[in-house]
Amino acid sequence: EQAAQTHADLQRKVGEMELQTAKATAEFEGKLEVLRQQLEAKDLHLQTSEGHIEQLQAEVSAEKASSAELQTEKDKLTQALEQTKAQLEHAQRALHENQTEVDAHKQSSAQLQTDLTHAKEQLETIKKVLLQKETEAAQYKEEMETLRREFNEVQESMQAAAPKPPAAGQPPAHASAADPNHATAGAVSSALRELKEEVKEEMKVGVKREAMSPAGKGMMSPEAKRHKAQPATPSSAHSAAPLDSPSRLPGTPAVPVPIAAAGHVRPVIALSGFKDSKDPSMALYSMRSKMDVIRKIQELGGVLARSQMDALDSTATHVISAPSS
Repeated sequence: EQAAQTHADLQRKVGEMELQTAKATAEFEGKLEVLRQQLEAKDLHLQTSEGHIEQLQAEVSAEKASSAELQTEKDKLTQALEQTKAQLEHAQRALHENQTEVDAHKQSSAQLQTDLTHAKEQLETIKKVLLQKETEAAQYKEEMETLRREFNEVQESMQAAAPKPPAAGQPPAHASAADPNHATAGAVSSALRELKEEVKEEMKVGVKREAMSPAGKGMMSPEAKRHKAQPATPSSAHSAAPLDSPSRLPGTPAVPVPIAAAGHVRPVIALSGFKDSKDPSMALYSMRSKMDVIRKIQELGGVLARSQMDALDSTATHVISAPSS
């Protein structure tokens, strides 16, 4: 009975344990099914994640390739930027040099404008001086023409007043030293020869000065050239022919040549007085007075204009011959 009781207890316990085991197995299989479903869900999610990962890897590879291309483009752009910087620096240096040249050209242009203005002023001054000299030369020429005519008239009057040679067969009449006509004619003849020689010498000096001056080179008249080429001889200096002075007068004042000899007296006589004078000696003194007046005019013109002309001779030649003028 005890054994049966024990056997019954053991069977009951075994039944309970089988029941518990079945119950536990059912629970376990339920949990296992849940886990299997979760695992399948996770597996599906994993597959999806792998596809997404592959896509991301492909995108990463594309991004790497694009990054490499971008790096290459960046290197090219960096090199181009360096070249552009170098060109910009070169252009800035060239611009600075050009600006320096422009400033130099501006300064040179301003200096040339100043020089041109100064040259124009000098040219105007030269024109005024030349006009004044032409006026003075015309007046001097008129005075010399008048003097030449009066000189010829004096010669004619002296020749008319000279003693005539004796007739054939008559002994020559020896004039007395106390004869006033003989003394006057001798003094007048001697003074006339001296005056004519000195006037010729003065004209030679004027022609030489004109030929040496810049304004007179190449502008001498043919008569002046012939007069300059022919040296004065004693016979021509003492002849009684009219004055053969050049028709063109010097452009610059001649140096005054003193013509007064020892013992000569120069009374002050009006310039228009010798035409009405009946005395040849008075006419000769009047001619000397006119020569003095002409020399005074020359001296005054020379004092006023010689310094200006000497200073402007070279300037006038340069300004007139310069292409920019």
